[in-house]
Formats: sequence, C-alpha cells, structure tokens
Amino acid sequence: MALAAELVVEKENGILNSLKFQALHSAIQDFYSNKFTPEFPVIIEMLDKLDALAELSNKHIGKLSGSTELSEKITYQYGESPLNNVRVDFEEAFRTARINQDHIIFIDKIDIKPDDIKFEKFILVLRSFARAALHLNEHVFSKMKGKKRIKFVLLTRPDIFDKLNLQNQSARASDNAVILSWDTTYKYHRQSDIFHLTDNFLGKQSGIEFSKGAAWDHYVSKNVLHKTLRDPNDSVNRSFIEFLRVSWFRPRDIIRALHICQSQNDCSEIVTEEGFRKSHKLFSDYLYGEVKDFSRFYFSDDTFDLIERFFSEIQRLDIITYDNLLKSHATFLEKVKRGPSKHALDPRVEDPDEFLQILYSSNILCWRAQNEFGGVDDYWAFRERSATQLDPKVGLYQEYAVHYGLRRALRLNRKIVTGVRD
Repeated sequence: MALAAELVVEKENGILNSLKFQALHSAIQDFYSNKFTPEFPVIIEMLDKLDALAELSNKHIGKLSGSTELSEKITYQYGESPLNNVRVDFEEAFRTARINQDHIIFIDKIDIKPDDIKFEKFILVLRSFARAALHLNEHVFSKMKGKKRIKFVLLTRPDIFDKLNLQNQSARASDNAVILSWDTTYKYHRQSDIFHLTDNFLGKQSGIEFSKGAAWDHYVSKNVLHKTLRDPNDSVNRSFIEFLRVSWFRPRDIIRALHICQSQNDCSEIVTEEGFRKSHKLFSDYLYGEVKDFSRFYFSDDTFDLIERFFSEIQRLDIITYDNLLKSHATFLEKVKRGPSKHALDPRVEDPDEFLQILYSSNILCWRAQNEFGGVDDYWAFRERSATQLDPKVGLYQEYAVHYGLRRALRLNRKIVTGVRD
C-alpha cells in the first residue's frame, strides 16, 4: 500500500488536496528519505522496520476517523501490531480518496530468490506478497471513490505462479492472464507470429523497407536449413526451421541466435550455412545459461552444477528410458555422496521423479509417447503450458530425449537429443 500511495501521489498532483493522502505522502517521504523504489527487497526492508513506520503513521496521520466499535473490532481480531496499524491507516486513506486516472502498477523481480533464503521459506513469503496484492485489488482499490482505479500486476513466471496456491487460481489465470503463444509448425512457420516478429525486427534494424518475409530472405541464406530437411523442388527459404530447432520457440531465442551468427566472420552480411554451424556451441551455451537462470529459483549454483554431472552419466545411452534413467540417477547420487560436492545435494535432486520433473519444467528434456496413429509424440513443457496448466507434469515410465539445442553444452551424443518437432 505504501508503494501504491507513493506512485499515485507522484502521478497525480491534485491528489494532495486530500488531507489523508497529503499526510501519507509526508510519512512515506520521511520513512524512505525520497528513495523509495517498487522492488521486492524494499518490501522486505519495510517489514523489518514496521515499528518505525507505525510511529511515522501516527506522527503524520494520527488517529483516522472511525467508530470505537471499529477500533475495538480490529484490536480484537488482529491485536496491536505495527503492521495492522499501518494497514488500517492506508486502507482508510485509499477508500476516501478520489483519483483522476487509472493506475496499473507492474511489480517485477519478485521471483528472484536471494541465495541465503531457503526455497520453502521464500515460497511462503511470495505467497503472502501475492495474496496481499490480490486483497488490495479486490477489497481496497475496487472500493475507492469515483470510477478510476488502481491495480497491482505482479510479473512472475508461470511455474512460480502455480506455486502461489491462490484461491480459484486456475480461473484467475484463465480470466486475467495474457497468453503469448509463439507455437508453430515447420510446414506453416512462415505464417506464424514468431516468424513475422523476427522478420520485422530484421527489417527495422536495417532501415530498409521490406515486404513480409523479405527481410529474413535477404539476411539469412536458405542453405542454412539442414540437408535432410531440404526439398530441391521448393524455392521457399525455410531456414527459419533451423532456428526453431535450437530454440524454445521464443522470440528472444531467435534474436539471440541471429546475434551469435552475426559475430562469425562468415556472416558479416548474410547468415551462411557455415557461419550457422560454427555458432552451434555458442547457441548451446546460451540455452544452458537460460536453464541456469530458470533453476536459480529452485537451487543454489552449487546444486545446479550437479545437473551437468548427472548428464555425464547418461551420455553413453542409446535411448533414455525411465528404467535406465533411474539407474543413471542412482549411480550419479552414489558418486556425489562420496565426493566433495555432497554438501550441494538437495532433496529435490535426490528424489528421481522430482528431479525428472525439474528437468522437464526447465525444458531440458521432453517425454515421448506412442500416439493412436502409430507414431510418437514429443511433449515439451513450453508447448504444453497454458493458462489452466501452468506447470505441466512430466510423463513417468516413458522414453525421454534432451533438447537438441543443449547437446553441445551437455556434451551429449546425437542419439539421445532431438529438436522440437511438429
């Protein structure tokens, strides 16, 4: 609430006509010394200084108008805690204030977990923070005078949102989430949003006016496409497929791959087949870095390093089945427990099914199953994810394959890796 009050006061000069907001503004300035920033660590700092904030609230605001019955009810329910004193003051100030325009406050970086806080404790803090924002949206900001409203929007990853355990969480995600789907097929990729976005990016960067698809054709050779996928009778440049194979179908993956290609001597003017091949290791390192950033929410860096150790146990396999994955996992644990890295073991790494789920959620591997047409379907987490299934579950007792783009970083053979297929 302090965050919302400060930002709204900054945007609406007329709001200081409200005595309650004027007093709140003074209290916030006094407390933060004009250095308030809307970041999660600042909220933690605020919780550490509740006594000081309560004193400032009394100093600037005093006792808000209200019946004795209300005060006694609050005391009976919540007790005389500094947090609840501040909460009551802020809520009353918002309910009696009128704003001139709508305000949407986006809060980013709340899912960056400090290394010195355990995963379970951080989840509890994050849940409380999300519920507080939801309470403000639904029970405080929605009851303000006039038609204009304030709204908090928390920016977080789908898998983390899935762990917040909000009431009616699936319905909330379906009704309020904006789903950006970049999925496509190889056959129709040139009609996809992700291709048009990339093509437009290349055209805008050059400053030249291109028709749709022309910028990609101008800067990327059609020979980049792997020989096994080429059709000699097809005149269309389908090299974008090769970039999809080494990505998770995200625009930033494609753009990053293009930048990596452009750093090669062979690709100063156009991305060539040779330059693309030389970039494979850098592509792979980039994707592995993305996996590491994803996993930092769950693991320390020392624990994450064990993932690479695990894949050294499966690199000799011709196929990854559930049974031989369990055997490799058992061998991996036995070696780690005998070595200097045993302190880095985490219960989620020691449990094979939970470890498999993390590998799947981080898009390192997919699981495979026979379909009704006699073929095999690959299930990737980033393709299965939706508003109603934010953290899709891995199939157990199946076959598995590692993402083709991670092959070089994990030093795996071709037999157990695969590109994303239609």
